[in-house]
Order: sequence, then structure tokens, then C-alpha cells
Amino acid sequence: RDASCPVVVVPRPGREVHAEPPERPGPRVVVGLHVDSPDDGVLGFAFAEAALLGARLQVIAAYPWPVQTWSAPGQLVPPPIDQIAVESETRVLAEGFLDPLRAQFPDVEAEAEALPGDAAGHLVALSAGADLVVVGRHRRRLLVPARMLGSVTQAVLLHAASPVAVIPAAPAEE
Repeated sequence: RDASCPVVVVPRPGREVHAEPPERPGPRVVVGLHVDSPDDGVLGFAFAEAALLGARLQVIAAYPWPVQTWSAPGQLVPPPIDQIAVESETRVLAEGFLDPLRAQFPDVEAEAEALPGDAAGHLVALSAGADLVVVGRHRRRLLVPARMLGSVTQAVLLHAASPVAVIPAAPAEE
């Protein structure tokens, strides 16, 4: 929580995740990308590790779904938002953040996936068979100097089957 450098946490031996096996075998690094507030340090670390390991990089950009709207107490209405449009926009944003790093690391095969629902659940499930999962650590908005682990980072640390790299946020501009 307080480290000023990246920290890799290795889970206890035998930790399992009940998930589908990866569709493609081989070395794999998984990174979570928050498209609303991306962190270049997290993506840069993930690309560098994938390059060192000769691994493909699986970039996960989760978006909240289903969006629930209330019309009256206890009465849900279908969302006025098109899920395909949200997924497409999330993927386009993710690809935009990856392009500069793809140019910097041309040997790394990076694929962005926009997935509905809980980011932590997706990252934990994808930790099965992964060589590394990379997540960021953010700052509280009201207390800028305070450091904290977000709920996604905490869940991934507690449940992932692979080692997890926690990357601190870049220092705030003075």
C-alpha cells in the first residue's frame, strides 16, 4: 500500500481459480485498463514485462453492465444505453491508449478486450494460467497524498492464481 515502486505479490502455492483455460497456450501477461483514467505507468510496466517474458499481453477494459435505471421505487426499467455501443467505445478508447506502446514494443502482441461487468472478476478469472497480472494503485481524490488500494486491486491480490504486480500511481505534479 505504501511502496513507492512496483511490488509483485506471489500467491501461496496451490491457489486455484475456477475459470475456463486460456484459448491460446503460451506465456501471457494480463493488465487491467481503466479507460476513464488510464495510467501510463501501469501499461508501460505490463508491456515491458510482456517483452521480457516473450509473452502476449491481454489488456482488459471492463465497463459497468447492466446499467440499471429506476423509474419508481422498486421498479427497474431497461437501460436506454446500447451495450454494443458502450463496448465499442470502450474498445476504441483502449486501442488508442495502446497504440503508442505498441510502437515502443513492436515485438509484444497486445490485444484489448472490452468486457461487461466486474473488472476484478475478469482479472481474477484470467489469472488462471497467466504469468503475471498487472494492476494499478490509485490515490484518493480528496486526500491526494494518501495512498490506498482500490477494490479491484484488493480483490485481485486476494484471489488471483498468478503473481500480481501492483504499480503505484505516478507522483502528483507539484
